[in-house]
Amino acid sequence: AEKAKVMLDGINAFANATPFEPDGLIENAKLMLSFGTSAEKILPNLKMIGDISMGNAQKMNSLTLAFSQMSSVGKLQGQDLLQMINAGFNPLQELSKMTGQSIAQLREQMEKGKISVEMVESAFKHATSEGGQFFNMMDKMSQTTSGKFSTLTGSLKQVGAEIGLKLLPYANQFIDMLMPMVEWISQNADMILQLTGVVMGAVAAFHIITGAIKLWTIAQALLNGTMMLNPIGLIIAAIAALVAAIV
Repeated sequence: AEKAKVMLDGINAFANATPFEPDGLIENAKLMLSFGTSAEKILPNLKMIGDISMGNAQKMNSLTLAFSQMSSVGKLQGQDLLQMINAGFNPLQELSKMTGQSIAQLREQMEKGKISVEMVESAFKHATSEGGQFFNMMDKMSQTTSGKFSTLTGSLKQVGAEIGLKLLPYANQFIDMLMPMVEWISQNADMILQLTGVVMGAVAAFHIITGAIKLWTIAQALLNGTMMLNPIGLIIAAIAALVAAIV
């Protein structure tokens, strides 16, 4: 439990300083754990993969899956390599820089099962260390507008979660208070329906009455205003009054 808490705290701090959000990072951590990655290696792996994915959540997910599958098998295979390349990173190219061997030679070794997990991990570390192509790439991306907005969103979510946890006991008390009310409503459903009908009828009657009053006021105004005019005006006033009376 203590290790899990430390890992979650580290992921939240990681999310607050990068373009990634905690929810996505936690899902990636769970994926690594499901493939047998030890808890203490989760955060370092996420940081390497995060730099290589350049703050892109979709690439992060693809690289995490490929990295986890490779780790569970113990060696780099063609399918995992292709998935890494599609996400923007070719570990064989990085190994070529490190060893001086050609990519063709390294691919041949991979086909024979000789590219180990440790070799691929060293390629990830080399690419994300000082002087590497992806060194501190998350920090650079987090300074962009979209990166800052993502960091802000993640921070707000974390604050909201902390507030929610603190309010949870009060929410439970409120639910306990509402339960007897729910039971009473279920026992008196028929009466509530009848009362609802009465209220609806009263509202409808109120609208009819106020409408009639408005019409009668108009008719009265017309009548008062046209008494001294002419017979046509009197006829219009009489019709308006009749309409108000009917309503």
